[in-house]
Amino acid sequence: MKKILTILLLATLTLGAGAQVPDGCELPTLPELSAKERRDMKETLDAWLKDWQKIGASGFNPALKYNDINDKRISIDLTYIVADSTKAFLDSNSEYLRAASLFDATNRLRDLFEMVANLGYDVMASVVLRTITGRSTSVHITNFDNATLRYIMSLKSSFSVYVYSDVVEVLKKIPFGFEDSVICTGISYCNHLWTMTLHSSIAFDPEDDSYIVWAVHTSEIVSDADFMRFVGMDSTTARFIIVQDGAKDTFTFDYTPAQLLGEEPALDINWLGNYLAQGIDRTFPMPMQSSTGTMEHCSYDPTLQVLVIECLMDEIDVVGNVGREEQVKLPILEAMLAASEGNDFIQALAEVGLGLEYRIQSRTTRRPLTITFTPDELRVFILERQ
Repeated sequence: MKKILTILLLATLTLGAGAQVPDGCELPTLPELSAKERRDMKETLDAWLKDWQKIGASGFNPALKYNDINDKRISIDLTYIVADSTKAFLDSNSEYLRAASLFDATNRLRDLFEMVANLGYDVMASVVLRTITGRSTSVHITNFDNATLRYIMSLKSSFSVYVYSDVVEVLKKIPFGFEDSVICTGISYCNHLWTMTLHSSIAFDPEDDSYIVWAVHTSEIVSDADFMRFVGMDSTTARFIIVQDGAKDTFTFDYTPAQLLGEEPALDINWLGNYLAQGIDRTFPMPMQSSTGTMEHCSYDPTLQVLVIECLMDEIDVVGNVGREEQVKLPILEAMLAASEGNDFIQALAEVGLGLEYRIQSRTTRRPLTITFTPDELRVFILERQ
């Protein structure tokens, strides 16, 4: 039976290269110990380890056992008894298993491992996974250098461990295709800030507002990616940095834990409305298409969530359309759709959930005429013409 188990273990043995510390992350510093302080700490550690060796494995799931120590590293074993599905998940997510097992060990025996870390030792961890039925066993061996040991000990929760392990896994693949024409070139996770850097080979067009495009795009990533929920559970902010060919500056977008958890919208519609209104207002005054009117100002109404275009028109045009607001909506949209810029504008508003309102006055009497397109009306209009 022992021979069969040994063959099984060797067949499933995984030698890990070890976890690592994301670039730029600050580590808890090693204390400057005098020769006496170091000697005293080592004597205390050896005494604790001697007691631990007498006692045997500590705790359950994992059962934590001390093997040996030399002048470079300490060796430990962790044995987990898990369900078949849990074992399959852990076997296929080795970075998470390594980080989580060391997190378990160092939190259970915090004082002991603080001495290990302060003395500059590495940790050799052998993690054994066994199913409840005992039919399947696997072993994962990892050497954690001292920097990684200190980094994992600085993590505060299981969510932190999950986010960290994912970053370590992604770092192995960089650079890689994130989506069409976009490559992930960097990722880090430090001090409750998760950062991903993306490079777009789509040539920058000064006629387009790339800031809005990337704001919408990254907000969709945040809304659709389940992993972002774990980042939020760690009370961490997610940051996307976009580098686009031809653009002088990078685009940076931050998302709060509340946005990552879905407690607040990923795309701040009021911020977007104000941003668009300010940009449009800088182009005014401008003649109205197919009309004698002039578009004078643009602002944002947060109550209605519409962009407000203030216009001046001839008296006869205003009088002729008062009471016909609903009838003139379709012709206005059709005229905008016929122009490429107007088409893109309506598409963008519908996509982000903003509406449009024309607040018109006659030039002579200031008679008012208001025509409002709600976000839902714009969406329906676009859908019907696809």
